Amino acid sequence: MKLNNLVRAAIFAALAIGVGFSLLLIPNIELVTVTIFISGLTLGSAWGMVIGGTAEIIFSSLNPLGSGLSFPPLFFSQVLSMIIIGAIGGWLRPIFYRTEFSFITLFGLGFTGLFVTCLLYTSPSPRDS
Repeated sequence: MKLNNLVRAAIFAALAIGVGFSLLLIPNIELVTVTIFISGLTLGSAWGMVIGGTAEIIFSSLNPLGSGLSFPPLFFSQVLSMIIIGAIGGWLRPIFYRTEFSFITLFGLGFTGLFVTCLLYTSPSPRDS
């Protein structure tokens, strides 16, 4: 394990937690997910998974508006979702991690974010079963 990657992982985890708490009172805006995705994109899928799990455990358990620990199934699903998002960022690293961005790359990143959000954050309604 390189010390450089460990320091970058700590910075990404602190950044994800910090932007989560700083935008806590603004409805419908959260940047934790994109920070974890970018950490996976930058450091790889293994580090993205570690950062996603660590940042979400800290953010959700210490949330002043309601701790995720009060409802364990929700807490574990949030942590698992962020682990998956960090892994997806690492898996897409060969496609999107470039020195120069083009319109196609930015469109691809936007579509990937929309797809991952719809995949992980939509669940069937209990009335559907």
